[in-house]
Amino acid sequence: MSASSASGTAPPSAVPPPADGEFAAEAVLQASGETARPGRLWGWPIALGVLTATGLVSALVSEGWGDVWSWIALGVPVAVMVWFGLLRRRC
Repeated sequence: MSASSASGTAPPSAVPPPADGEFAAEAVLQASGETARPGRLWGWPIALGVLTATGLVSALVSEGWGDVWSWIALGVPVAVMVWFGLLRRRC
């Protein structure tokens, strides 16, 4: 008996293909018994977008602390992209 059949989850090859208009990720979640939540998929991209927007506005209209915030707010998304780019290259 394989590990995947012992735990009750289907291996990726056993997941049925998505129906018309259904995304593959949703099909995998439904096959595994999980429900798709919009926050689970879009939470981090929205947070990075808000961080970037506040950094850009702060850089345009502020002096002093606003410059510091803009460097941090604009540097974090770049650092995240570099981090995940390096992780993908290693795999």
